[in-house]
Amino acid sequence: MPKRLEVKVTRVVSGQTLEVTGIDKQPETFSPLAPRPSMQVRLVGIDAPDLQQQPWGQAAKERLEAMIEGRPVLLEFDVQDKDTFGRRLAYVWQDGVLLNEKLVKEGYVLRVTRSSFTPLSHLKIGCDYYITIGGGSNFEERRFH
Repeated sequence: MPKRLEVKVTRVVSGQTLEVTGIDKQPETFSPLAPRPSMQVRLVGIDAPDLQQQPWGQAAKERLEAMIEGRPVLLEFDVQDKDTFGRRLAYVWQDGVLLNEKLVKEGYVLRVTRSSFTPLSHLKIGCDYYITIGGGSNFEERRFH
């Protein structure tokens, strides 16, 4: 199993981007009193509506906020380290659930294959299987209501 890093989410920026602390923490020099820089993390394999695309962008952001509920998450980093905006690319886990995949299944985001992510090809397989067996996606439904 790939190594996962526990981080604190300080803010949900959008339905596909988190701001976190704890990525650059080094155990030998870490002090709880020292300020920890925050970093943006883009959830790999998904594409959420932009916040300007209302109400869908805001709905995706709010769903991700509700999933996280202020609890720590585990990041599993992608083969490609960062995107063109400097965000770290990662799979986001909480309580054994892959949030990237859950957002797709619930219809808040679309699954995309434009980055080099490969460690978790089960995101594609799982989502495709879910849709194929009739799980469907609420994305179209949300888009037009």
